[in-house]
Amino acid sequence: MLKVDTHHSQYAKMLPIWEKCNDAVEGQHAIHMAGTKYLPELKDQTPDDYNAYKLRASFFNATGRTLDGLVGMVFRKAPIFDVPSGMNAIIGDINLAGSTLNGFSDLITREVLKLSRVGVLVEFPQVIDKPANLAQASAQNLRPYASMYTAKTILN
Repeated sequence: MLKVDTHHSQYAKMLPIWEKCNDAVEGQHAIHMAGTKYLPELKDQTPDDYNAYKLRASFFNATGRTLDGLVGMVFRKAPIFDVPSGMNAIIGDINLAGSTLNGFSDLITREVLKLSRVGVLVEFPQVIDKPANLAQASAQNLRPYASMYTAKTILN
């Protein structure tokens, strides 16, 4: 039996790539914060010289801008959702955190374009004492909802 924190071999292989992709999308601040990972120290460079070197280094964030452009192209036209009227509340708050289905779709698309992987889990809470009517069920958030999991959070 595998432990909950056991990493799949593909996870270990892809993690450094995902970190680079995330840093590239985040931009110059992430590159500077990573220090020697992206900006190696030069020979005979003192710590003060390295910090000055790091502050002078610039990173043109073509990756983040490209991602924004691609997501914009995907959602150039607003998606049309053909759902029964009874699902309007679910469409308006797909994850019980206030995200609309359109906004949730945007987040999923962004993650897929950035890392090629994302997880979406649609759940319906278990009910022990069934509510008497729809109003009680709505008040208790007893309805399906979706959760997004980034590639780094899916260990195995």
